[in-house]
Formats: sequence, C-alpha cells, structure tokens
Amino acid sequence: MINRILFALVLAVVVFAGVLPKPIPQLFSYFDLVLHFGAFVVLGALGLLLPYAQKSRLHWIAGFTALLLIGIGIELWQGWWLPARQASLLDILADTAGVLVGAGIAFFMKRLRVLIKEANEDADRIVS
Repeated sequence: MINRILFALVLAVVVFAGVLPKPIPQLFSYFDLVLHFGAFVVLGALGLLLPYAQKSRLHWIAGFTALLLIGIGIELWQGWWLPARQASLLDILADTAGVLVGAGIAFFMKRLRVLIKEANEDADRIVS
C-alpha cells in the first residue's frame, strides 16, 4: 500500500514540475538532468514493484513502457505548449536511463524478497 502511495506522490510531483510554465532554477550545471534521472529512478523502482507490474512479464513491460511514455509526454508538452520551456532529447535520455536503473533496483529487490522467503522456508523446515 505504501508503495502505491509513494509512486502516486512522486509521479504527481514529476508531472507537476514538468508542466510548470517556467523551469525549476538550476542549482549547478546539468541539475535538470540529475533531477530527471533521479525522479525516474524512483518512479522505475516504485512503479515496477507495484502488484500490477508483478503479475507477468507483459505487465512489467507495460509498466516500463508507460514510464518511458510519461517522460516523453512531459517533454513534448514542454516543447509544444510552454513557450518558456523546450523539449530536450537529453532529458528524455536521462528519463530513460533513470527508468532502466529503477528497473534494475526493482528486479534486485524482487529477487532479494524471493531469496529471503526461501531462506525463511528452509529455516522453518530445519527447525520443524
């Protein structure tokens, strides 16, 4: 449940920040790319650990693709509808890299859960 809430909250912040008429102030060089990458790492990890994405490989691919399309959609929105902003291929690449790293984290966390469950079952059998 907490995973869903965190995912929805991060997604709302990312979309809100992405459609603001003016960009977030840059604190250092490439700050924008760091934000894109970091936000999509979190979205990728949380989103791909949601129960929906765990149903099957097809569901996982659909979730992964949806996250990529969200990043592309935000950039297209900026380029078409926000005169003070511009669409950036580098931002899309940072989003994609973030989703890939987030997917790796989600895969690792899922595998870790399975290993812990198996270890607990083995320990229960030994004790019994």
